[in-house]
Amino acid sequence: MKEDRELIALCARGDEDAFTILYHRYKSRLLNYFYRLFGNRERAEELMQETFVRVWRAAPKFQGKEATFRTWLYAISHHLAASQLRKRRYLSLPLSKESEEEHLSETNAVPLEQQLIKKEEEEIVKRSILRLPPRQREVILLRHYEGLTCREISDVVGCPLGTAKTRFHHGIKKLHTILKTELHNRA
Repeated sequence: MKEDRELIALCARGDEDAFTILYHRYKSRLLNYFYRLFGNRERAEELMQETFVRVWRAAPKFQGKEATFRTWLYAISHHLAASQLRKRRYLSLPLSKESEEEHLSETNAVPLEQQLIKKEEEEIVKRSILRLPPRQREVILLRHYEGLTCREISDVVGCPLGTAKTRFHHGIKKLHTILKTELHNRA
């Protein structure tokens, strides 16, 4: 299997097969990322498609010296998302890490009571994350749901590493406080 760096170099030379491989490798991740941010499947699909259009067009410019392909891809996604957030002020944020199909197949093996408890807990986390400031919310999403390192996040959102770490730290601290309150009110 070819590495991302090799595939994007081939894309830069117009290789559509290499682009197709990258597309299939990252489309679900990007779709989930946008869906978690906007809570709208159609919007998520549009933004995912637009991201890949931009990747195709900008492939010849990718140097890979400062960032990996994945970081570059999420930076493109971040800029699109930030633009949409400024334009439309979306706030909904579904947080199920699995796609709907995976979730349905998994739930059949779990007892109903556990499914209901898990769903209720996911809703509490969803509501709590929605209460975070957008910059803290995004850093937490990129770290926990997309698996990016703090260095990659700083590259993606265009801030110093210390700022990314601070946003993450304050976001987690605030999330912990919010969850504590939510769980106390639930009891």
